[in-house]
Amino acid sequence: MEDSRNGLLAATAGMKTIVTFNQLTQNEDFSEASIVVSNLGDPDGETTVVTANRTAAEPDGYISVDDLEAILAGGKGMIHPLTLTASWKGGVQAVFIY
Repeated sequence: MEDSRNGLLAATAGMKTIVTFNQLTQNEDFSEASIVVSNLGDPDGETTVVTANRTAAEPDGYISVDDLEAILAGGKGMIHPLTLTASWKGGVQAVFIY
């Protein structure tokens, strides 16, 4: 998961990439990203806005594990096994997919 064009370019060497933009990066070119969202969302709080989606994921207010699996699958078809951990520290959210 990245939040800037430079981070996206560093991560896209054969990897699926989720971009969460912010006020400083919202107008950058994220055309290589698998999906571009305002945030990951929260079932009981802030909702995500999807601005680009090149996957079979269909976020409904937030990015779910099912959405992450669809992103990793690269479209419809086989879903790759994954381990997902999430971390919230000082208001920064991070998702690690192994």
